[in-house]
Amino acid sequence: MGKLVDFVDKFESVIACRVSPKQKADIVEMIKAKYPRKTSLAIGDGANDVNMITTAHVGVGIMGLEGSQAARSSDFAISQFRFLKPLLFIHGREAYRRNAYLVLYNFYKNALFVLPQYWYGFLCGFSGQTLYEAFMYQMYNILYVSIPIIWYCIFDFEHEKGVFLKEPRLYRIGMTHSLFGTGKFWQWFLHGGLQAGFLMLLCFVSQGQTTYDGKPFDFWMSGQALYTCVVFLANAKILSDTHNFHLLGELVILSMLFCFLLSYYLMNLVPRVIELFGTFSIVMTAPSQMYLCLLLAASMPYTVDRMLATLL
Repeated sequence: MGKLVDFVDKFESVIACRVSPKQKADIVEMIKAKYPRKTSLAIGDGANDVNMITTAHVGVGIMGLEGSQAARSSDFAISQFRFLKPLLFIHGREAYRRNAYLVLYNFYKNALFVLPQYWYGFLCGFSGQTLYEAFMYQMYNILYVSIPIIWYCIFDFEHEKGVFLKEPRLYRIGMTHSLFGTGKFWQWFLHGGLQAGFLMLLCFVSQGQTTYDGKPFDFWMSGQALYTCVVFLANAKILSDTHNFHLLGELVILSMLFCFLLSYYLMNLVPRVIELFGTFSIVMTAPSQMYLCLLLAASMPYTVDRMLATLL
């Protein structure tokens, strides 16, 4: 069997005639064993292709004259063979890019959100003091940063669909794993960690300063100012990485920011929420350091990337 694989590997294509369903699956299994780091694709349109389709990493079934058994057993089903090209070079390529972005963004937004609490532990002797009000803390992943990434992963396309078919080189991002891997994970995590530390440091520099009405900018105000910066940065990240802009897409992001500001304002009116009561107008007109740190933290990942690109 090994000699057969070595022999057929010298050809661009091989035709196997009069093979049984099990033999089709064996051929796929043989190639998977020879190249364990490669991704195999099997395409079939009949019941005799089911074993082959289920053995491959990715199976595509074609619904046609031979029935729908292959389509029901496959990962992806198409009605005609000519749809395979856009399935691979448009939807497959973009699915890889958007899924990679989804995973990395989830690590990034949570690092940006949670690490300020960790960095603050060094300042409070790891006493367990929280930076965020409990309700706002829970709403971060539930509402404020959840819907924009869903919109991005469904509707964002890096190029026009015709460009993908004219430029096969764009397909290489999946073959070279250039968008997802250990290096990319640490790059995104580093971005979130640096921004978190920078925001925490500069927001708490403003603590103790005097607001516009002469009141001190206290601990809870600094924490809420930090939280405001985190929410805006997490949404701004998606907006800056969006490739094709639709009015509805920008409205989704703006609506999340509006929901955050609205919920903060309403909780600011409730006396029982002592952490946030009466702080909205003060935080929104916070000392200039808050807005400065928001601007600097937003530009930090791009600065770091440029520095690394120059050094490497």
